[in-house]
Amino acid sequence: MSMYVAFAILCVLQAADQNDSTTHEKISLAWSYQVGQKREFSWDGRFKVETTIDDKETPSSDVSFQMKGTVTITEVDGDGTAKGDLQLHYQCFKGIFQGRPMDNLVVDSKLRKPEGEIPEAARPFFDAMLGPAKVLMTRRGSLEVDSKHPFFGRFNSLWPMMGPILPAQRKVAIGHAWTAPLQSPEMKAKGEDPVSVEYSFPECVERNGRKYAHITLSTNKAFRMGGADMTLNAKSDGLFDTERGECVRDKLTGDTGGTMRFQGRKYDMKGSFALEFELLPPKK
Repeated sequence: MSMYVAFAILCVLQAADQNDSTTHEKISLAWSYQVGQKREFSWDGRFKVETTIDDKETPSSDVSFQMKGTVTITEVDGDGTAKGDLQLHYQCFKGIFQGRPMDNLVVDSKLRKPEGEIPEAARPFFDAMLGPAKVLMTRRGSLEVDSKHPFFGRFNSLWPMMGPILPAQRKVAIGHAWTAPLQSPEMKAKGEDPVSVEYSFPECVERNGRKYAHITLSTNKAFRMGGADMTLNAKSDGLFDTERGECVRDKLTGDTGGTMRFQGRKYDMKGSFALEFELLPPKK
């Protein structure tokens, strides 16, 4: 009898040891870039912004959008930071933007809506939509776009555009949690602190024979931006391919709001956003 008890205890200890080694296994969480590499990205979402001045409503925005584009890597630094070109070949923006109807469509990098002659004053807007943009991407997954594009120009570096911002360490164990900074170029120029959001890595999952890190975001923050006291509530859920070094999808939702005083007037802002990022199969 004692032999069976000893055998059972040995099995339990071996299982515990195996589970412990699995739990503490370090997994690589870092984007991988190569010169000449092309990736197809898709963004699908919506943003809504409402503002009042001295409790009086001003023109609001409520826009749904979809974008698809190709990023071509042109340079990779020693720290894994990549530079490249982004060409958006499909764009659809529909809704109300600052109180005015918006219905813009780009197919194969050509403007389909609005139709007809574009007014001179509106040409810079559409030139920014159609032209290629320079991008900077880090191994942590942050994306900076040098463009006056109506979307990227407004939310540059404020939304995680390529899925979760990964940890500073290249390899971490399941259960690891970290903070990541969100900071626009304007915030940097003004010396404003970045907004720190919290990510966690609860598990690895398998999909179609591939191993992915399941990464989530959950944050509730108060911060200051542009002289306004702001709040941010956001959640996201993403999958990162640990072997290929790329995020394959991420869903982000949240809301924000804030109050500021400028030249004796009170400004109240509130908004909501949703963004689904997806890595698409290579174009043929």
